[in-house]
Amino acid sequence: YARAEAANPMRAPKALHEMRRAASSSPEPGFPAVVFDTYLRFFQQVVAFRRGHPVLRSRTHLSHTDYVGSGFPDMSWHGTEAWKPDWSESSRALAFMLCGEHAKNGTQRDNHVYVAMNTYWDSLWFHPPQLPPGMNWHIAINTAMPSPEDIWEIGHEPQLGDQTSIMLGSRSTVVLVGR
Repeated sequence: YARAEAANPMRAPKALHEMRRAASSSPEPGFPAVVFDTYLRFFQQVVAFRRGHPVLRSRTHLSHTDYVGSGFPDMSWHGTEAWKPDWSESSRALAFMLCGEHAKNGTQRDNHVYVAMNTYWDSLWFHPPQLPPGMNWHIAINTAMPSPEDIWEIGHEPQLGDQTSIMLGSRSTVVLVGR
């Protein structure tokens, strides 16, 4: 019972506030309240991002096929170059794109979502797939940036300046939305 109660998401906000209060009132050095607030804001925005994008909440397995005629598969793999994933043991970069036309098995429209992950110890250039005419990539999440520029509220994401490439900092993840 205790484990199920601790995992209850309805209890999470109360537990988080209790942790923040303990962090800010403790005379001993530990997890500073300002750092806690930064992480809390980031993860609240991640949850909002997931809730705001139905393409991230499919009840079926992705098939890597274009079953709605969008010109893109529901899910596609990429490396630092679009459409060229590097599956070798030495690779330290991987990306994928979820086509928003396939949200909820094609019953809803959503933004395209591109996730690029750089686990290399140096920065790497990534080249996301070209979007259909009239659509642009926007930066939703960039873990290499300091708060509050690490994550943006849905609808307020800045447009990617160069639509053909983005540099990922060392050991970072970037999430782009195409709309």
